[in-house]
Amino acid sequence: MADYFNEKEVDKKGDTITGGLLRWTQDGTYVEMNSSRLPKEKMLEIARSMN
Repeated sequence: MADYFNEKEVDKKGDTITGGLLRWTQDGTYVEMNSSRLPKEKMLEIARSMN
């Protein structure tokens, strides 16, 4: 199970930051992915592809 956090912040141009923080444990290892631009769906796609 992954936890996803997004504060709905805006960047210097006033654009909503689409990224967030994705956390999960994989095979006993804690993994954290942080992005200010990737949407949740893309971050989950990357996380699922990790071995």
